[in-house]
Amino acid sequence: MIMASKEKHVFVCSQCGKSSPRWMGRCPECGAWDSFEEEVQVKTRPSARKGPGPQPVLSLDMVEAGGKAARLVTGIGEFDRVTGGGIFPKSIILLSGGPGIGKSTLTLQVCHGLQEKGGLILYFSAEESSIQIRDRAERLGIRRDILLSNEERLDEILAMIVSQETDLIVIDSIQTVYDTALDAVPGTVSQIRNAMFRLREAAQRHGKTILVIGHVTKSGNVAGPMFMEHMVDVVLLLEGDDKNFWRILRAKKNRYGSTQEIGVFTMEKEGLREVLNPSSFFIEESPFLSGSVMGSVMEGIRPIFLEIQALTSRSVYAMPQRVANGIDTRMMNIILAVLEKRLNFHMGQQDVFLNIVGGFRAQEPSVGLAVAMAILSTLKNRELDRRDLFMGEVGLSGEIRNIPFLERRVEEAAKLGFKRAFVPGAAENLKKKGLEIIPCATIHEAAGKAFP
Repeated sequence: MIMASKEKHVFVCSQCGKSSPRWMGRCPECGAWDSFEEEVQVKTRPSARKGPGPQPVLSLDMVEAGGKAARLVTGIGEFDRVTGGGIFPKSIILLSGGPGIGKSTLTLQVCHGLQEKGGLILYFSAEESSIQIRDRAERLGIRRDILLSNEERLDEILAMIVSQETDLIVIDSIQTVYDTALDAVPGTVSQIRNAMFRLREAAQRHGKTILVIGHVTKSGNVAGPMFMEHMVDVVLLLEGDDKNFWRILRAKKNRYGSTQEIGVFTMEKEGLREVLNPSSFFIEESPFLSGSVMGSVMEGIRPIFLEIQALTSRSVYAMPQRVANGIDTRMMNIILAVLEKRLNFHMGQQDVFLNIVGGFRAQEPSVGLAVAMAILSTLKNRELDRRDLFMGEVGLSGEIRNIPFLERRVEEAAKLGFKRAFVPGAAENLKKKGLEIIPCATIHEAAGKAFP
């Protein structure tokens, strides 16, 4: 006997999943505009319903150990590093990124790497046709014996998942999968929630490893309800800019490894190619003129060295121009104010342009000293040595503050051939790693030592 169903109409934010009994123009949780969609919730309470039995209760010593040897190693070093040594069996992974960033390309390369080691792959693609995937596989030089289906109905997908013997199952993408029993179009919150719940259930009960591809919103978050990230074991984000050829893979969540590792790739005609030495990836071998300075940022636990360029010119406008590519404009304005107050440069009469070579975005304050030195270099029209490295945060009083992972940055800089490292004054006891350490307590002291 089944009791009568009761319908309830709610409005759910398509960006974060917040529900409301009425429609709202702006979501109070994530701030998105016009994101609430109506959803019908049907509550049915059956008195007797057959289903899978309860999970067995085991002691910890009866549970099979899952170390590194049990992982599915893809052979793509940067991908395996980010996932913690390879894909953990019987897990569900969410790979997200913007449109055209290379999610499907990376996934096909992962499938190829597993196939080379004898793995069986089942690939569901509702976004692209089989011909499109075949053409991409030929372009990438990938074996074409991957099991492929264009099925997008959730019930049929789950039936094939259970019946097929596979090492990895790919869902491309979760926004296109739908359940015919739900009165909602694909991509809505209710469809994504239901699909993720049932896919996770299949992964746990039938021992399946599933890689789900998802999209991101304009703000860079995974599209769909926020709880989707809590339902998966690993959340991978593929970042980059369609105007540049580099891609960075990072783990936003990883139950089986660290979230501090990153993988760096370049987008080539043959697919995503690993960058074996990301520390020097953004260092250009172009002429090093005035206004160019080397700085450092940390991506996870890996230092990356960047060339920061600055250009100043006398302004012909009442309001001088301030243009920054790859650096926060507010950080630039603070450094300009410090230079004017502490070093008596009249920055209000100068147009200032900043750029990071290679299109990288540096958001951490450790590039403050490098930005200040780049501006001083172009103001004085004096060149600095390419082998000089500037690292430190510039405070409002002109002091240079300490930054995290300084010893790791210095050690990596010595390997890349840097000769001198200008560091905060608090790091004067930093052990030398094969290069000269120059501690600077203030921006005035750093300028005096850099431009004797």
